[in-house]
Amino acid sequence: MARIKELNTIKSYLIGWLIGSIIWRILRDTDLTQEPLSQQFTLSNITVFVLLWLIMGVLFGLMHIAIAKFVIGRIKYYQLLLFTVLIQLVLFIGIIVALINFLEVLLDVELPDSTLGLLNNLSVLVACIYILIINFCIGFVMYVSAIVGKENLKKILSGKFYTPLVTEKVFMFIDLKGSTQLAEKLGHIAYSKLIQDCFRDLVVVHDYKAEIYQYVGDEAVLTWDVDKAVQLNNGIKAFFAFQKRLNDRSEHYLSAYGAVPDFKAGMHGGIISMTEVGELKRDIAYHGDTINTAARLQGECNRLNVKLLISEKLLNDLDLNTAFRSTLMGKMQLRGKNAPINVYSLEEVDS
Repeated sequence: MARIKELNTIKSYLIGWLIGSIIWRILRDTDLTQEPLSQQFTLSNITVFVLLWLIMGVLFGLMHIAIAKFVIGRIKYYQLLLFTVLIQLVLFIGIIVALINFLEVLLDVELPDSTLGLLNNLSVLVACIYILIINFCIGFVMYVSAIVGKENLKKILSGKFYTPLVTEKVFMFIDLKGSTQLAEKLGHIAYSKLIQDCFRDLVVVHDYKAEIYQYVGDEAVLTWDVDKAVQLNNGIKAFFAFQKRLNDRSEHYLSAYGAVPDFKAGMHGGIISMTEVGELKRDIAYHGDTINTAARLQGECNRLNVKLLISEKLLNDLDLNTAFRSTLMGKMQLRGKNAPINVYSLEEVDS
């Protein structure tokens, strides 16, 4: 999971610096009135452009990853963002200065733009400010994307949510078992830290194509496009991968909170509508019976003493293998439903 996150960070910087490099080229280098395009966009110019773009994108992306690992969890995100763009600039200047000094020693000459001349150059100052702006914008977009979801951000920017959009989705409601007792035992602060830890570990569902729709107290709502949820049983694998992640970190949870968190979930798929709502605070909202059914299924887990309940409709879309076992729990009249539905529990089969 960490590797995927790092690759996505570098990808974000490559995209950001591709756009930034094009803008810089337009503002600084291209003069359409004096030089024909055929002379400006030569093979050598394009090669230099591509090399600089790749160096800037990969270099700053790697810097962001290294800095975030060092300070993650110690400072707030806006502080991390400011800290990161400043350190990126300082490191970048340090690399350039070191490279100039190395070449001067290697070639035994003084380059026209030596270290002192480089730092006093107005063009370099403008470039440094531009680097700060582009890296800040990339970091900010990455943060917004993490809040609303990368796919949702694309759809928001393209205006797809301006009017309600009807589509088919799979939803999973995940809720902490025994949350009331844990909250009373731990107190407000420790309980909030427990929830923070749990939802950090929920990041494993990204490997199974899940999008996190929202957090509500100690509950998380996951969603998939139907084909992504059904493909390789991603939907149910995501839940058990999350539970395994919690169990693998049982020593941490026991020492910090005196208990290993256990979650229950309900899962259902079908037609829903999705749209952008709100004026003071905009959000993406899903409406329809599908999301209500998934929530009701999760609510039945305690009564039936199972971890994962799934509707028959969604189960029929899955291609369960020997790694999972389904058990018919009966025909249930869920609250808010006009007709009863068949409900199944799912569990992993020990290999």
